[in-house]
Amino acid sequence: MNADMIASFLDEHLGSDLVAAFIYGSVASGRAGPASDLDCFVLVRKPLASADLETVKTDFGVLQRRLGYEPDLEYPIELFTADVCHAALGSDLLHHVLSDAAATGHIDPHLAEHDNVEVLRALLDRRIVIRHAPALDLLTARAHDVLGQHPAPPGQLRRILGLDREQPIRL
Repeated sequence: MNADMIASFLDEHLGSDLVAAFIYGSVASGRAGPASDLDCFVLVRKPLASADLETVKTDFGVLQRRLGYEPDLEYPIELFTADVCHAALGSDLLHHVLSDAAATGHIDPHLAEHDNVEVLRALLDRRIVIRHAPALDLLTARAHDVLGQHPAPPGQLRRILGLDREQPIRL
């Protein structure tokens, strides 16, 4: 993964609308394989126009391929405003999902990929920061607070969300 190429891409495509960005998922945790995508979470100042969003998504998919990854065709890059993230973290749906997960030990598969759950998962996951901003720190702290509001055995919700993985064995 080339953080400089990703930073240049984001600067070129988003300019002053870029607030913060990070890579998470298998690449950040050292578990990327031949079919892995590059999970990129981007905070923007304001929502992009539809045409601009499509251009960014398409071009980031091309960049992923150039870097040796297989992009998720539906979500090659994830762009959110801080307001959208705060709304996701405060949503009734997310709190319902987490309460059920704490009680049952699993997440309903139909809800596991919902944007609100993905925002939480991304903010709690290991990351490689491409562009830092205080807004990202605030959202990360809020995500930890949200998780802490749901009593469960230590680490259970993180495991259910797929966040606590064994460290890869380095030979």
